[in-house]
Amino acid sequence: RSWTNIGKQAVAGQPFVGGPFNAVGWYEGAAQARSATSGGASSGGTIVVVALVAILALALGFFPLLRRRVRRR
Repeated sequence: RSWTNIGKQAVAGQPFVGGPFNAVGWYEGAAQARSATSGGASSGGTIVVVALVAILALALGFFPLLRRRVRRR
């Protein structure tokens, strides 16, 4: 019923932090935020990914509706 620091292992050049999972329980990961100057190049890529996920979600949401309309005809 308390928090225990299990250590950390940073992956160089990546936004990942790892650590050993030796017991059952709740785990929480945290890292320092990147500065605004270092994240500028990836923000365009993030926008593209978000847009693609939104388009895919809309397409998957409308697919059953379109399928019902085609079956009715």
